[in-house]
Order: sequence, then C-alpha cells, then structure tokens
Amino acid sequence: MYLNKIALVFSASLFALAGCSASPEAADDGAEETEASADELQAGAYTYYVARRDLRRCVAPLCGGFWVSRVNRDTTRCADGSYAPECYVTDLDLSKLRLDAAEQDVRDAVGMSTETTRAVLRGVMRSETHPSFGKLGRFRATEAWTARGDAAITGTFFKVSDSGIRCITFPCPSVREIKLNASSRANVSGLDLDAAPGTADDKDAARSALYGEGLLVAGDNVPGAKGPAGVGTSLAASQYFLRAQARGPAAR
Repeated sequence: MYLNKIALVFSASLFALAGCSASPEAADDGAEETEASADELQAGAYTYYVARRDLRRCVAPLCGGFWVSRVNRDTTRCADGSYAPECYVTDLDLSKLRLDAAEQDVRDAVGMSTETTRAVLRGVMRSETHPSFGKLGRFRATEAWTARGDAAITGTFFKVSDSGIRCITFPCPSVREIKLNASSRANVSGLDLDAAPGTADDKDAARSALYGEGLLVAGDNVPGAKGPAGVGTSLAASQYFLRAQARGPAAR
C-alpha cells in the first residue's frame, strides 16, 4: 500500500509538470531571444525584425509609433509578454548604434509596410511606463541594416557571408547563409543580385560585404550553375541590406 501511494504521488507530479509546460511558440521564442547559444548569437541569427510606421490617428503615444515583427516568423513576442503577428512600440531607440547623422537615414528607410521596408533591425522590445498611459513597448536596436533601393521583399531572410571554402573546381559552396531567427544554416555556391534593386556600385558593395561582416538578404535558393562538381545552389535576392555605419556628428 505504501509503495502504491508513492507511485501515485510520482505520477501526479509528472502530470503537473506536463501541465506547466510552455506553449510551443513561447518555448520557441524564448529559445531565440534569451537562451540562444553564444555562438549562435555571435553569428547574428536571432532577434531580427522589420518595422512599419503606424498611421493610425489617435493621441500619442498610443498611436504614431511603429509596428514591429520578427522576420521569418508568424508571431512576435511583445513587450507585455503576449504573442501577436506584430507588436506596437512607441519608438525605435537607435541611440546605442551611435549613428549620429546616419540615424535619420535608418528612420527614413522604415516603410509604410513590412513588405516594402528598406530597414532590418536587430534588438529587443522593452516595456516602459508612460504617465497617464501605463506601460507601452519600446524597441531598442543593437544593429540596423538598410537597403539601397526600393523593392517588394519576397522569400526568406538570411545573413550571408563568405564560407571560407576554396575549391579547385566549380560550383563551389563559397557562400554561407544563416536563416534569421532560426538555427538552420547552409553553404551555397552563389549570391545572385540581378533581380534586386540598386546600382552596380551598390551591388559591388554588397558583394564586398561578403568578406567582411556580411549582409542580410531576402530571397530564395534556386538551382545554380552546373559544373564538374554538379549543380550548385544560388541564393536569388529580392532585396539586400548593408549594415548602417556612423558617418560622424550631425550638422549643427
């Protein structure tokens, strides 16, 4: 009888633990935003967002801010802990980036819709108390990436860089792509910017960024060149983003 009671208590404890499990989406979001490994965070895989301007007409700060959503994800964790397709924030805090005069360029790149925005931001949402309005969200950016031209964004968002692989034949998997807000990564044989906006100089700058801190690309993997090593895979970009850099103090 005593052993039976122990077994019953143990079983009940297991059921209680199961009942306290987080939802799949909550666990997923938490893993990405707070529990990602140091290597993954260093690779820049997580906490990337796009924003759009809030055009509603009501009293500020309840309106007139921005709507922020995670790229490559259906839901976003808001400052109050809830999940939604996108979250309202009163402002985009870019002060940590020390962009100085270039900060306005980033703000100008935020579009009216997430499909046509020319900015991708990395950062976190925080809750701040506003007098008379209570707690509202605020986005604090740690990185800002901007596009060189206007285009409708299609496909998946990746961070792209040189893989370090060198081959004596082709196609060669010389480009590394990391899916943003996810752990998947792969090496592909090329980056195709032909259908993306920008001048020849813009695209040369994007290709040069491969060998530095990389660039962000929205696009799809498609069959690439065929050669002695088989058929390659190329990332065909609909849009690409270079990291915003400080340009010195604003003019007085």
